[in-house]
Amino acid sequence: MKNNFQKEEQNRLEREKEKFFSEILSCFSGTKAKEWLEYVLDKKENAYKLIIQKYERDKLGLKNSLLLTGEAVNRLSFDINNTERLAIFSSNISKNPHAFDFDRDEGKLLLYGISYFLKEEYPENAQKEQNFCIEQE
Repeated sequence: MKNNFQKEEQNRLEREKEKFFSEILSCFSGTKAKEWLEYVLDKKENAYKLIIQKYERDKLGLKNSLLLTGEAVNRLSFDINNTERLAIFSSNISKNPHAFDFDRDEGKLLLYGISYFLKEEYPENAQKEQNFCIEQE
């Protein structure tokens, strides 16, 4: 009896998680952010571990982080001739120059998004973080 209850509860939680991420993805229809998030959720790679950890401890915080990061990813041009400082980029999106600092979840998510599109490994130290260029369209 308990085994059936556990399976039903696990199924309910999985449906709840799918609905949560589906709602976020629907905000980014046809965008780079949707492409990246779909990849992360489907392949369980890139930022998946960070996203699931935050999902389990703070769903609302994760939703806000993903919406903000998705907006940032969509503004990236990946044009080396069109760069700007991270603080200015952050301010233009969130009014907070530290929104995408690399010690924050949003900064880490942004780096994961950039690494996905550049087909590079996630930078594992501050020096490599500095080598990632933040560009805006």
